[in-house]
Amino acid sequence: MGRIIQAVCLKGEVVGDALHLSCKVEWLKADIEIYSPDKKLFGSCPGPTKYSKNLEICDTKLNMTQNVSTKTTTLVVKRTKSFSFYGQWMCKHGTGLDCSCSNWIIITVFLSLVIIVLFAVMVKMETFNSLQTKLCKIDSSTSANECLKCKMLSACALCVDCKCFYCEICCDTHTKANPKHKVCMIEHTIKSMFDVKCSKCKHQEPTFVCTSCKQVLCDSCTCEHEADRVNIELIKHKARGERSISCCSSELKPLPNIEIKNVQACGICILNDGQIVIGDRKNGELLMPKVAKIDSFQLAFEPRGLVHMYEKTIAVTFSHEKRIIIFELKNTDWTKLKELELEDKPFSISYNEDHFAVEIGESEDGFIGIVSTEGQIIFKIPNTHDFAYFTGNTIRLALDMRRGRVFVSALSKKLVSCVDFDGNIIWHVPIASPRGIIFVPGIALGHKNLVYASKRHNTVYEMGSEKGEYEVLLSGSQIPGPRYIAYSYQLNKLCIQTDNGQFHVYEYKIL
Repeated sequence: MGRIIQAVCLKGEVVGDALHLSCKVEWLKADIEIYSPDKKLFGSCPGPTKYSKNLEICDTKLNMTQNVSTKTTTLVVKRTKSFSFYGQWMCKHGTGLDCSCSNWIIITVFLSLVIIVLFAVMVKMETFNSLQTKLCKIDSSTSANECLKCKMLSACALCVDCKCFYCEICCDTHTKANPKHKVCMIEHTIKSMFDVKCSKCKHQEPTFVCTSCKQVLCDSCTCEHEADRVNIELIKHKARGERSISCCSSELKPLPNIEIKNVQACGICILNDGQIVIGDRKNGELLMPKVAKIDSFQLAFEPRGLVHMYEKTIAVTFSHEKRIIIFELKNTDWTKLKELELEDKPFSISYNEDHFAVEIGESEDGFIGIVSTEGQIIFKIPNTHDFAYFTGNTIRLALDMRRGRVFVSALSKKLVSCVDFDGNIIWHVPIASPRGIIFVPGIALGHKNLVYASKRHNTVYEMGSEKGEYEVLLSGSQIPGPRYIAYSYQLNKLCIQTDNGQFHVYEYKIL
């Protein structure tokens, strides 16, 4: 089978006249070597020993350091008159078992790298000089958002040899058929449905970029750095790139984050007073983060799903007990209001218009139940059209009761689907590693009233419930691996759980 190069991750960013390289490995055992575009060893860090410090200075002259705990080696390269850092850089990590066996990864640095980071567009320079490398030669007609083979799922890997993008399934097939091909996993890839316009007039297609102020400009517009503008050709298909935080059609303001370690969240919600509630499956608790502490309430059973209903009332699913329990917060304690017994195990849960959408049962017996607050199953939505796998762990739901729609985020299918109460698929969108999804009521049709997360893409999207059109709301290293999402449309408050034990909070209003 072909070698999947995912144990080594090399990132680069141009800041002023310096190139910042960061090489992270999965297992830091042997030497880290970084090669410059002329294919010569530029700098190296020896493999750590038991005497190594947490932060090792590998080379003071090169400004090269290594963080042993994060397994990350960094190198800052200055651009001078005699040395230009443009070209193909390589990070190599020997396994320590055999010097001929190593994992490696390459990136290409050229004049448009900063533009890619800031504007999330792929830029093709008219002149590459000597930078005609394999990665630079990728056909501009190939969309990195879509698998070349199946044309359905999101691409997550790039074959360096044939210069094509593949989803996980097709990538596995491709490497089996071509065992000598080298495949790079694509991380932090985001997608955007909007076209890039001129920074000045906001209407025309940009044809220039200013290398000083980083504005993209059309033929008619100028900036004060007129002499610094460079001709570019913007790839016409959907933009692809990386941003730290991007805001499309909504107002978004970061609020203080919440950090909770050793928690296995099964859901989060926001009460009408702004209090965030987290269901902790690992410890069987409801957690309520305060300013200087975290209040906890011990549950009698292991929770599997959590949703806010109204005021200070929530509903929690307990799969082994085959029941939904409705709780109300009174002072600092949760009081049980009602127990709803079901015919099979409940997992994921959503609420809208006095009804629940509940993932019930597993495997072929699984279905989505539309359940009243009295426990009556009004509709059983079958999986006739195979929109999800019912495993108890891979489905998230959002309910629009008024229009008779359920929005299904199916991790195992890599799809976000809209289904009616008969199980018919209205639309579906291929998404890599979809996670939490919420429906925002009270938003006029035609506007984006769904919010959902892609863990692999480190991205949160806004989506229209009518046709499934979407655009990026948040993306980048600030929200690594987003999972569960909660939103209060009365308070305009958004909470996102991420992989690093953080719960990111924002003031968020859909325009």
